[in-house]
Amino acid sequence: MSQLRIYFSSDWHDAASDCAWAVLDDARAIVQMGTNALASMPKADECIVVVDAAQVLCVAHRLPKIKSSQLEAALPLALEDMMLGEASEQHVVPGALTADGKTVLYVLDKAKLRQFMTACAMAQIRVQRMLPEFALLP
Repeated sequence: MSQLRIYFSSDWHDAASDCAWAVLDDARAIVQMGTNALASMPKADECIVVVDAAQVLCVAHRLPKIKSSQLEAALPLALEDMMLGEASEQHVVPGALTADGKTVLYVLDKAKLRQFMTACAMAQIRVQRMLPEFALLP
């Protein structure tokens, strides 16, 4: 299954802005790469958006024991003192558990997330996953 990875740098502004991309084969070897506006990118079976590390806050935090149905609303509030903007304006996603029982949390501005997703939708690119660039490290 081929995979298109699109890199949204801190300099990216809108759907007309160029951004780096790569197409990977089943073995995850790069078979094609370039820099284009979203509408000019090649098609692939799967698309992963890679977000510039400067746009994502990553922090390990001990979460309270609450129902999973309440977790999404509680996550931004758990990090309110660490964020520059309003908690309600942040998209927070839980990641892996650390050895000491904390949960790794990834935070991205909701407006920026909407901007990425809207631009991809306008270019008829269906995004399956979004990762901060530091999550690609081995």
